[in-house]
Amino acid sequence: LIKATIKATFPNITGAVTATNAELSGIDARVDTIEANNVIDVQTKAGTASVTMSATALDTYVKHSGTGTLTIGGGSADGQKINVTTTGTMTISWATGSQGISLGNSTKIASGIWDNAAGYWFFSETVTS
Repeated sequence: LIKATIKATFPNITGAVTATNAELSGIDARVDTIEANNVIDVQTKAGTASVTMSATALDTYVKHSGTGTLTIGGGSADGQKINVTTTGTMTISWATGSQGISLGNSTKIASGIWDNAAGYWFFSETVTS
C-alpha cells in the first residue's frame, strides 16, 4: 500500500532518488536567492508598451497580448537575454542600432542577446502559421 501510494504520488520518478535531505532542503534557499537577485525577470505587457531591462536579471521573459508595438530598451549586462512571445499582433521596436531582421507586425516570438561593448541587441524574430 505504501509503495503504491508513493508511485501514484510521483508517477514520473522511475529510478532511484539519491538526493540527501540537506540537498532537498536547500532547494528553497536556492530558489529564494534567484528570486531575490532577480536573475530571471518576467514581465506581462499588453498592446503598445515598453520593456525596461532589469539591472540584475540575466534573462527576461515578456508575455505580450493584444495589438501594438513593444519597445525594448537597451540591456545592462553583456550577454543579457530577452525572450518575447505574444498571443496577439506585435511589432517590436529594438533599441537603436540593434542587429537582426524585423518581421513587422507578424512577429509571434522573438529573442535577443545584448552586446554591452557594441551597445545594442542581436535579435531574431519568428512567425507562427
